[in-house]
Amino acid sequence: DVSGAGKVVSAALFSQLSHQGVPTLIALTRDRRRQKAIFAGALTYTCALYASLCVVTCLYFGPRVAPIVTLNWRTYTGGAAPG
Repeated sequence: DVSGAGKVVSAALFSQLSHQGVPTLIALTRDRRRQKAIFAGALTYTCALYASLCVVTCLYFGPRVAPIVTLNWRTYTGGAAPG
């Protein structure tokens, strides 16, 4: 079922928001030739970490996974059906 693919992609992109720190990180990089590889590696690592966490959570909880999981807002639905 790929009906929620748009939400997955937008959540994945939002979780990778790091553009505000890139200029500082580039300024601190000694080897300028490796900057692209460093950022590509960091994005690949975090995407793999999020994907692994997602798969493990889905396998463990199965159909009992809530449509949206938040840390702070009990009533926030993010556009999903409440419950």
